[in-house]
Amino acid sequence: MPRDYKDEYQKFQSSTKQKQNRAKRNKIRRKFLKLGKVTKGDNKDIHHTSGISNDSVEVISSSENKGKPNEGGRRKGVKKRRWLQGLKNIFKKKKKKVKKKRRFVR
Repeated sequence: MPRDYKDEYQKFQSSTKQKQNRAKRNKIRRKFLKLGKVTKGDNKDIHHTSGISNDSVEVISSSENKGKPNEGGRRKGVKKRRWLQGLKNIFKKKKKKVKKKRRFVR
């Protein structure tokens, strides 16, 4: 089923609070553009370290920002430890068993 963008906008994005949050995000992005810390199309995001309400931000890669465990990169209901444990299992290197050659002495 295709996404209904018009419905999403009417339900969530058109509220005054969300418009204000979007304006804050755009304002900070423009500030960083002016300072030269980010450029258009550089795949960098402005990461709000302690939420949108504070001005504590940093510039990180967009893939890193979207993959943060407590933010948009994780499904609802999945506990942090279980999620991280799954990642550890995926990237864990498997040790190869080396068989020792037996030498027969005559």
